[in-house]
Amino acid sequence: MRETTDKVEILKTKLVLTMENVKVEEEETEKLIVIVNREAEEAEREQAIAQTQEEETNIVAAAAQKKMDEATKQLEAAIPAMEAAEDAVNCLSVKAIQEFSSFN
Repeated sequence: MRETTDKVEILKTKLVLTMENVKVEEEETEKLIVIVNREAEEAEREQAIAQTQEEETNIVAAAAQKKMDEATKQLEAAIPAMEAAEDAVNCLSVKAIQEFSSFN
């Protein structure tokens, strides 16, 4: 009986130590949960900022694309006029240019 009582006392001591360890682990876990929650909130704020910046960037990119499309359209319209002017200049001979330069 004494041996059983001693074993029970040893088990009680181990249980007390284990419960103390559990309490310490609980406290550490609670601290870690607070840190993780804080970091999650910060990540959510940064995600919201990034989302806003992405939306603003998309607006600017769309405006730039619109301007580029307009410029391309104007360039396409100007190319035939430029080619016509080039053809007009190419048909001039040196003699014709000299003749024009002799006019007052």
